[in-house]
Amino acid sequence: MKRFCLFGKWDLWLVAAALAAALGVYFIFLPGGAAEYVEVTLDGVEVARLQLDRDTEIEAGGVTVAVSDGEVYVKCSDCPDKLCVDHSPVSREGESIVCLPNRVVITAYSGEDPEVDADT
Repeated sequence: MKRFCLFGKWDLWLVAAALAAALGVYFIFLPGGAAEYVEVTLDGVEVARLQLDRDTEIEAGGVTVAVSDGEVYVKCSDCPDKLCVDHSPVSREGESIVCLPNRVVITAYSGEDPEVDADT
C-alpha cells in the first residue's frame, strides 16, 4: 500500500525558502524609525513641510492634511474614491500617503531640516 503525503521533502524546503525570501524583502523595505517632519507636494512641487511634533492642518489641492499626536493623515479630500482619507496615519520615515486624483503626495522624513515651516 502506497502512503499518501500532501507535501514531499522538497516541497517543505521550497516553502521554507519562500518564507525566508518574503521575510528578507519585508525587512529590506521596512520603513525607518520615527519621522520628524513631512513634506507635502502638489504636482511635484513642494507646498509645505510640517513638523510632526506640532499639531496643525493645511489644505493642498483639495486635500486637507492634518498632523496630530506625531502622525499625519488626510482629514478630508474632494477626490471621488477617498482612498487617501482611508489610508492609515503616517509617522515613520519613508512612509507616504498619495492622492492621485488631486496629485498630492505626503512623505515622512527624518534628520535636520532647517526649512520646516514653523508657523504652518
